[in-house]
Formats: sequence, structure tokens, C-alpha cells
Amino acid sequence: MVTKNGRPRTVLLSVEEYERLKQRDQLAFRAADTPEQFLPEIERLARDGA
Repeated sequence: MVTKNGRPRTVLLSVEEYERLKQRDQLAFRAADTPEQFLPEIERLARDGA
């Protein structure tokens, strides 16, 4: 992490991780088609009020 005036400004990461995160941001599907693997996290977020 690179800081500016003591505050986080930039993060350096591998190209592989950047590509993985980019793909994740573009993942979209209809609620009815939500893959099973995402349901526990969605339920946890709903419980925790996130």
C-alpha cells in the first residue's frame, strides 16, 4: 500500500490478482439464477445488515 499524507492512496498487486478482481466485478446474473456458492455469503450479509 502506498500512502499520501499518511492516508492509503494506491495498492500494488499482481496482474493475475487484478484480472481476477476485474472478472469478479463483471460477474452478473439474475437473482433467480444465483449460483449456490454465493448464497451463504448473501445470507450472512443480509443478517449482518451489510
